[in-house]
Amino acid sequence: MHGTLIPVLAKLSIDDAANWFKFVPDVQRIINSTVSRSTKFTPFELMTGVKIQNKADVKIKEILGEEYMNSIIQEKETIREEAKINIFKLQEENRHQYNRRHRISPIYKITW
Repeated sequence: MHGTLIPVLAKLSIDDAANWFKFVPDVQRIINSTVSRSTKFTPFELMTGVKIQNKADVKIKEILGEEYMNSIIQEKETIREEAKINIFKLQEENRHQYNRRHRISPIYKITW
């Protein structure tokens, strides 16, 4: 969550970085009213049992969505890079095992 929260606060306070804390309540309200992909409920709804009744700030919600997508894309790229490394290691291990058991074919002299 901090990976999303900090960039959102930074973007909102780009004009006056010293007053980033003024945006925390608005961002918190938006996060608490955003439906989670895993639970299909908002954090507020999970805590209280009722839906939150507020008007979401469109700009904050848009920035949150962008940051969330960026974090997903970055995580996906990290996972893919790790998978590439794991595949390469396994291929090297398999190549080593194959070469260890594989006999070199003799070269025959052809005579007519």
